[in-house]
Parts: sequence; structure tokens; C-alpha cells
Amino acid sequence: MSLALITTLLTVVHQPPAGGPPVPNETQLRLALVGSSGPDEARIAALGGYGPAAFPVYARILGAPDDSILLLIRTLSLLADPKVKGDRGQFRDLAVDLFTHDNVVVRVRALGLAEAIGGATDAPPVVALLWDEAREVVYAAAKTLATIGDRRAVATFDVWLKRAPLRHDKELRRHVENCQADLVDRLKKEEAEKAKKPAK
Repeated sequence: MSLALITTLLTVVHQPPAGGPPVPNETQLRLALVGSSGPDEARIAALGGYGPAAFPVYARILGAPDDSILLLIRTLSLLADPKVKGDRGQFRDLAVDLFTHDNVVVRVRALGLAEAIGGATDAPPVVALLWDEAREVVYAAAKTLATIGDRRAVATFDVWLKRAPLRHDKELRRHVENCQADLVDRLKKEEAEKAKKPAK
């Protein structure tokens, strides 16, 4: 277990929201997440699962990745949902730690969470997954990098298009090219907005 993971677990699990509601019933929340027909969103909401009081439960789930693959996948997906309130940034290290998980869907969902809550400092491990053997993971990594990457990520896409083992997959290559274009457009817009702001 990495030092970053241990630090995050200690922070999230042992420091519940001050003055806020109590941590939801963990057993019931876990059951609501793994319903046979999908997560029971109404039950999750009733248990307070979309608020920061539930974060200690989610931290324990992400910190024990071998307990239940389905629970892990559902938790990653829930945390990527904008309906979840509170500072989800505290799960960034836990998401990155799951980039090495053996399960392809877990890696894809961890990338989805990184896309939702991460920033440019999280880009290096995302870049590594552009060379994953599973095309689903590469697809998700390119999308995530387009969302959180900085100017250096543009060059990373160039390298992938010239050297990556999966670069001959036409559909995947088109997706990567589109992600690179989206990244360039986003960076141009951000630079334009920055130029409009008066200097301090």
C-alpha cells in the first residue's frame, strides 16, 4: 500500500465532517450500491450517500480493492457523479492507486473518477494507461487526458499516434486524434480567458 493511499485513508476515514450528519449505515449503503438491477439511487440518497458524510465509507471501499469488484466499480462510478456533494478531491490518490488494478472495468472507472475530479498533476499516471493492453482502458485514458491534461499532453498524444502498439486500431486512433483536438481547443479557450483577465 502506497504512502499516498495510507495518508488519504487516514484523512478521510478518521476525520468525518465537523458538525455534519453521522456516517451513513455502512452495511445498508454497500447493499444499495450492489443491487442486482444497478445501484438503488433512491436508497443511496436516503442514506446520505451523495454527501460528504458517506466519504469514510467510500474511502474504505476504495482502500480494499479485492473485497468486491462490483462494489468497487459502483463506488468509483458514484463518486464520478456530479450529484455527489463535497470535496471529492480527497479521492484522487485512491483513484490513481486503482490504475494498476487487474480488472479492466476498475481501471476504466478509476480513470472516469480522475477525469471528474483530477487536474494536470494527475496526468502522468493517466499517460501510462495510454499504453495499456486493453483498448477500453486506452480509450478512457485518452478521454481523461483530454479533460485534465496540460500543454505537455498534446505532445503525448503525438507520441501515441506514432509509437503506441494500438495505434493501428482505426477506431481507437480516431478517438485519440479527437481527444487531442479537444485538448488543444480547451487549452486555447483557457489561454484566451486568462488573457482577458486584468493583470494583478
